[in-house]
Amino acid sequence: MRLNFTRNLQLGYGFSILILLIVGLFSYATINNLLNSNKAVGHSTLVIQKLEQAISSMKDAETGQRGFLLTGKAIFLGPYKGAYLKTQSLISEVSALTAGNALQEANMAGIRVILTHRMAILEQLVSKKQHQQLVSTADLEEGRSAMDELRHAIDHAEDTERKLLDERRAVLERYTFVAPAAIIVVLILAVVIASLSYISAIRDVKVKDRLQRELEVKEQETAAFNEELTAANEEISTANEELISINGELLEAQQALSRMNGSLEELVAARTKSLAESEEETQALNEELTAINEELAASNEEMLASNEELQRSREEIQKKEQLFRSIAVNIPRSLILVIDREYNLITMEGDLMQKLGYNEDSYAGLHMAELNSPERYAITREYHELMLNGEQIRTELKSTGGHDLQVDFVPLTDERGMVYAGLVIALDISDQKKQRNAVPNWPPS
Repeated sequence: MRLNFTRNLQLGYGFSILILLIVGLFSYATINNLLNSNKAVGHSTLVIQKLEQAISSMKDAETGQRGFLLTGKAIFLGPYKGAYLKTQSLISEVSALTAGNALQEANMAGIRVILTHRMAILEQLVSKKQHQQLVSTADLEEGRSAMDELRHAIDHAEDTERKLLDERRAVLERYTFVAPAAIIVVLILAVVIASLSYISAIRDVKVKDRLQRELEVKEQETAAFNEELTAANEEISTANEELISINGELLEAQQALSRMNGSLEELVAARTKSLAESEEETQALNEELTAINEELAASNEEMLASNEELQRSREEIQKKEQLFRSIAVNIPRSLILVIDREYNLITMEGDLMQKLGYNEDSYAGLHMAELNSPERYAITREYHELMLNGEQIRTELKSTGGHDLQVDFVPLTDERGMVYAGLVIALDISDQKKQRNAVPNWPPS
């Protein structure tokens, strides 16, 4: 009977656990697929949002450019500035999100080409307006065509992503519909098997309880007889146990006293040794602290000297900045810049600032790459490098507004002959060049 009960119980719980494992694995796989499908849908939605933001950014740039062309007011160029970099960043994010999709990679490459072309047209029209040149209908038509081409390219990329989004939504809906029904069916099956196992186990338990009660009655009868036999033995053994207990307690007391004496001797020896070692460690620690204090004092003296030298350098740079500003004010049609060794602007002065497009009150602290366009920075970077390496250069350059400039790149050195900054002096020689070109040859041929 015991074997049947155990077997039925094991079979019932075994089937129940098996069904639960199947349900758990199936639920895990289904939920995992649901999450992946949902993630894929969110991924496609994010790609479409990024594309919409990119075309919106270019629309803002086009609106700002159109307002500037109509009114000539620079305030309309607010949305235009930075739109190209923002749009490029959005397209790069979309490229990263669609990496591995050959069709979308081709779409992104085409969008970059069209975007670069469109931005070049916007810059060309703004430059014409800034230089008071005529903006023709053909120029506007070319800009509109480029913008239409960009819209078409982005719409094509969005359509591609929407098709992928529809496929992913279909998969998500399929899992959403099938998963709950399958889980419910499997759970019902698990409940049925568990119920049958429970009923069988209850039946076996009842039979077992009946047999257990019969066995308990027989055991009680046997126990009563055994109690009568052992009562006499207990009385005799009680006296023996008391004697043995007393002897044992005495022996344990002796052993405890012996152990306590040994422990006390060990503690005294260990304490004596610990005190000796502690004195040695304290002396060594004092010596180390003395050495550290001496090192800290030397470091403080070095830091104090460095701070004094840094203060003198700052005062010298401030005096030189004041000198450069006074020079810039007294040189007509000039622009003077001072940059440090990291290509950051220290100061900028001169009456050419607004003519060359520098309209802010201060540009101090900006990197030269932020101060100029990428093309302009690429032209002058080589001169800056040669200047900061100790070479003095004079050359002629044209500004973005078409002005002829004579530019001197002069390294600034300290008392040790080390270059700590660079001085750039730009003079407008447009009138001189026009006069030179207007003077006839003499004698005439």
